[in-house]
Amino acid sequence: MEIFFASVEYQAATKEQAKYVRQISPFPERTAYVFVYDSKMTLAGQRSSTVAKLITDIGAVNQLQDNIVDLMSKVR
Repeated sequence: MEIFFASVEYQAATKEQAKYVRQISPFPERTAYVFVYDSKMTLAGQRSSTVAKLITDIGAVNQLQDNIVDLMSKVR
């Protein structure tokens, strides 16, 4: 990003930006998920962020057992 912001192209593109843009409001980050941590897949990486949240929210600890994780992680 540092190189991009210092580039001639970026400077040219934003030179007269204030004439045309009054305000920039990016979308806020609502939720962040880690799919791989310390070279290992997290629950969100194994099952999807939505399913991982559901498992965590309802306390479905049976879904965290090694035999279930192995079953769900098999490539078919």
